[in-house]
Amino acid sequence: MENLNTQIFTTASKWVCPAGITSVKIDFIFGGNTLLNLQNISSSWDFNLLLDQNNKPYGVGSNNTGNLGDNTTITRSFPVSVVGNHSFAEIWGGSSGSSARKTDGSVWCWGSNADGQLGDNTTYTKYSPVLVVGEHSFVEISLKDYFVLARKADGSVWGWGNGGAGNLGNNAVDAQSSPVLAVGNHNFVEISAGVAFSLARKADGSVWSWGDNTLGNLGDNTVTSKSSPVLVVGSHSFVEISANKTNISGSVVSLARKADGSVWAWGYNEYGMLGDNTIVYKSSPVLVVGNHSFVEISAGGEHSLARKADGSVWAWGVNNGRLGDNTDTYRSSPVLAVGNHSFSEISGGYNFSLAKKSDGTAWGWGDNTYGQLSNIYLTTKSSPVLCAFITSGDIIENNPMSRTFIYPVVPNTTYDIVFSDSMAIFDNKIRGIGNLMLSWLE
Repeated sequence: MENLNTQIFTTASKWVCPAGITSVKIDFIFGGNTLLNLQNISSSWDFNLLLDQNNKPYGVGSNNTGNLGDNTTITRSFPVSVVGNHSFAEIWGGSSGSSARKTDGSVWCWGSNADGQLGDNTTYTKYSPVLVVGEHSFVEISLKDYFVLARKADGSVWGWGNGGAGNLGNNAVDAQSSPVLAVGNHNFVEISAGVAFSLARKADGSVWSWGDNTLGNLGDNTVTSKSSPVLVVGSHSFVEISANKTNISGSVVSLARKADGSVWAWGYNEYGMLGDNTIVYKSSPVLVVGNHSFVEISAGGEHSLARKADGSVWAWGVNNGRLGDNTDTYRSSPVLAVGNHSFSEISGGYNFSLAKKSDGTAWGWGDNTYGQLSNIYLTTKSSPVLCAFITSGDIIENNPMSRTFIYPVVPNTTYDIVFSDSMAIFDNKIRGIGNLMLSWLE
């Protein structure tokens, strides 16, 4: 297992390259060097949202639509603070936007708004949080695509944004720029927004669904889309649900967990993401094989994650590193993420995975094209690596004098670090404004 090492220099110094290291990542930063102590993680299409121990929000990764909430569209490979001095109780990232809930029940959104998914009665993109209109008080939210679901204490479910497949549950198939009520006088205790479809669970363990159903992901033994809630078949009693989060057409999966730890799945299965040792689509729940007992589930893009009581994480479906088993092999049944880790929370992104430990550190594996894992290379990792989510959030990524460099080094060689005119200089060659941070894997 590779471990991430970081060292920050604020004054002139020397750095001795460790044995076996042939390249180092160089960043120029302002501020601190402490890893964030995370309370909550939410992975999305190509970015992550984070809450620290004080409920302060951060974003990292792609930022094309302002989805990181820092009033820019600059992609970040280290966390930046969401502007506005907000404190959130819950946070979610979608395909191109973000949503968060405060303890007073208010919901705030930012990012793309073409379908009204920010809920502010407009369709204009916002680069920092705006309040969802209507003076609502919600106790739970869910966002993974181009619409938001929210639940009230009375069990009613509301939605806004793209509703073209009936996924808002209001007996319509149009977009809404403010919250509308899902019909049926239901009382739900959990919700999960997927890709153009929705899941909700009642206290009796029954699961209900609505929206797109072209691949059986509503679990009602049909492939007919529904614009109001229908019951998932099978007389099952579930304690947790998770709908997948990819806007790739056709990749729609539903997961549900029972009190005995068994996991059931239905929907798209071309790459084995239902975990039943087949690649056959299912329109009703099937058991994930292996006699496992899980305590948490998270549906990713085209893969599924599950966590056991011992903290081990298991995965199945499309791989390319996102399953964390040190291979690229697709799996139709659960495989263990390597490294003997013990995690306390999991979150499946589109083509990467994120997990948190009880010490507040985050670990990731899979695609890292946009720096969403914040490890030292913007490359795929096929096993868990520590995410360098540092507290400063002030990597200077838009200054031509403060770029990120991958620099070749020679093992056991001493390199000079000097400071001159507010600039840090490494090996008399690489220079940038701010302090200097070196990162390497060993």
